[in-house]
Order: sequence, then structure tokens, then C-alpha cells
Amino acid sequence: MDRQYIDDHHVIARYLADQLPESEREAFEEYYIEHPEVVREMETIARFKAGLIDLQEKGQLAPLLQHRSKVRPTYVFATAATLAAIAVGAFWISLRQPIAQQFAAPSLSALVRDGVPLTSIGTHQLLRTRGTRADAIIELPRTPGAISLEILPEYDDPQKRYSVSIWRVGNEGVQKLTQLQGLSADDRGLVVLFLDSSALQVGRYEIHLSTQSSWDEQTSIFSVQLIAP
Repeated sequence: MDRQYIDDHHVIARYLADQLPESEREAFEEYYIEHPEVVREMETIARFKAGLIDLQEKGQLAPLLQHRSKVRPTYVFATAATLAAIAVGAFWISLRQPIAQQFAAPSLSALVRDGVPLTSIGTHQLLRTRGTRADAIIELPRTPGAISLEILPEYDDPQKRYSVSIWRVGNEGVQKLTQLQGLSADDRGLVVLFLDSSALQVGRYEIHLSTQSSWDEQTSIFSVQLIAP
């Protein structure tokens, strides 16, 4: 999938409306992981949503759409249709909130904050210890940057393709933060991803690594403890 295909087939709008078939959705998700500018487009829609909510709470949205004295009716209807489309898209953005956070990426170049790629500040290997303690204890750096995680899968995928989800464990339970799909094991057999340290907090996290090519999905859960510097 490329940008021309995305534009010609209205992929972003269909994705936000949850109207893509599975194969096309997976191809698009692999594309935006490597192209953070697409994520920023979806974040723009989320900001529109915030503006819509603010107008509605202030009682200004309905008068705006009903006002016809200085605006042609066709423009009013077009505006209403546009706002409705934005609201639908923003609704799906809210359901897919982990995507917009973009604090995890499969490559260093894809991890961007404020338009600037992050610098690597450390690498940690993640292995299942099967003990009661954490599988890895990571000290958060004083200087923000990209933390590299090298994960050794417990289960071998025939095509070496995996998905990774990141969960934060707190007093209120486990909260899913983000998910990456279509990751490949490297020539060492490790699945590598990068995290933005500035988006992380001291506490306990879980990394779920799942096989993606096999019909019988198998998942390993790694426990990670983040500590203060």
C-alpha cells in the first residue's frame, strides 16, 4: 500500500469509519507505523473533535449550522456534512486511542515527537523468566529519548511475524496503551521495538507478544518494571 492508493481509495476515511476489510486494514496499519505523518493527520481530526465538543457544550454548534443570513444554503449543508464526517472520524479515533499516542514504533526512524526523530538512549533485552519478579527492570533515563526493547519470542511463528501490545498495570487494573502489528523477528530471532521514554511513567507494565501468521495465536506476557533514575 502506498500514499497514492490511500488517497485514491479514501483509505483514511474508511479506516476511521471501520469500513476496511481485514487485509486492507492490516496493510494500512503497517503503512502508518512507518509513516507518522499519517498518524498526525488522524490526530488533527481528534483536535477537530475537541472543537466540536466545545461548541456543542457552549450551545454554539446548532446556531452555526442553522445560520443562513450570510451563508448560502448549499454551503451550510456542506458544512454540516463535513462536521458530521469529522465527528464520525473522531469517534473512531477515540476508540483507537493507542494509535494516536504514537509512543511506540517498530523502528527508530518512525518514532517521532514534535516532528523530530528521537535519539536512541539504551537497549534492553526482554526474556521470559517464569518467576515472580519482573522479566526486566528498566531505569527511566533523565534525558528523554528512544528506549529499544529486544524481545525473545517464546513461540515460533512460521513467517516470523508478530504483534505487540503494551499494557500499564495500576491499582484500577490493566490498561491497554498501544499495539503494533506486522513486526518481524530479525536474524537473531528477536522482535525489536522502540519506546518514547517521555511517555512512560514509573510503574509496572506488561508486553504481550503474539504470533500473527499461525491460525492458533499464541501469546507471551512479559512483565516490565520501570523505576526512577
